[in-house]
Amino acid sequence: LGPHVDHALHAIGVDERRRPFTPTFWTVKKGDPQPSNIEQNWFPGVHCNVGGGYPESGLSDIALIWMIARTQALAGLSFDEAAIRRALKPNIDGNIPDSAEKYPIDRNFPRSREMFPAGAPANSLISSSGDPAEEQVNEKVHWSVLAKLGRSCNIYGANRRYDPPNLKEAMARLGSNLAGRVASITEEEARLLPPDLVELAKGSAAGQPADATP
Repeated sequence: LGPHVDHALHAIGVDERRRPFTPTFWTVKKGDPQPSNIEQNWFPGVHCNVGGGYPESGLSDIALIWMIARTQALAGLSFDEAAIRRALKPNIDGNIPDSAEKYPIDRNFPRSREMFPAGAPANSLISSSGDPAEEQVNEKVHWSVLAKLGRSCNIYGANRRYDPPNLKEAMARLGSNLAGRVASITEEEARLLPPDLVELAKGSAAGQPADATP
């Protein structure tokens, strides 16, 4: 980061498969101190489920609330919280459209984003290889990913249970160490979220999925 940047937040979609949307993480050399002013969180959904743009905004509202909450805590920005609660409709069961529908290569040969890799992956359209001497800075999975895991929603146009393969692989590889990689709900988020989501978030704090609904 440049010296003019005090805090940096990066939200990444677990389910995005399009190569042109491969995320570029902030990285450091392995063994170097990780900057405390950078946060990089995985969120459920594809690119627009995180950054917004779909008519149904249940998932992107969760990511937006995280952004608002962190800027409150880190930078002391002031928001009209009552207005936010009225305007936003966070929904853990929000739809995940097939963002690769018009990308035939990515649809037929999908490439899930590796979570918590040993090295820093390259931003490449044809390769997921990267620099093994670097690591991604403060990479965490937001509690909403674990809260959604196992729940039914519309995924790629059909009703399915949320079970992304890259998350399963990361959970199997990290085991109990995943708990230390979860971005738990913050006090600021809890003030902006509906009570049912707050309870789901608390249930996911230990790095395990919350109780799924049928």
